[in-house]
Amino acid sequence: MNRFHTAGTDPHRFLILMRMIRASICKTLLLAGLCGLMSPVYADTAGVQSADETIIVGGDHAFPPYEFLDNKGRPAGYNVDLIRAVAEVMDLKIKIRLGPWSEMRDALENRQIDALMGMFYSE
Repeated sequence: MNRFHTAGTDPHRFLILMRMIRASICKTLLLAGLCGLMSPVYADTAGVQSADETIIVGGDHAFPPYEFLDNKGRPAGYNVDLIRAVAEVMDLKIKIRLGPWSEMRDALENRQIDALMGMFYSE
């Protein structure tokens, strides 16, 4: 017998609730991480974005399902969708650039991009 039924819980409602909780946790962690990412490590202006500034976010072009190029060559994946959603909520202008991971790490170090998906600065 299914443990959901023995507990008197509707399995469908339980799964929906778990998805909502997981989504809320992911959004909270993502927002916390992006607050750090959107304040670039090398910022001279304390992370304040001007109205016309575009934040360039890099990622791995071959890391499905998180980051990859779709069949039309456009950035796609879980991290890409989350970055776009957070940018929309925070009213940020972003550009997503995907490529080989080593090149994206170099681009971050050389200040050609402002952040990397799934990674944040630490010492």
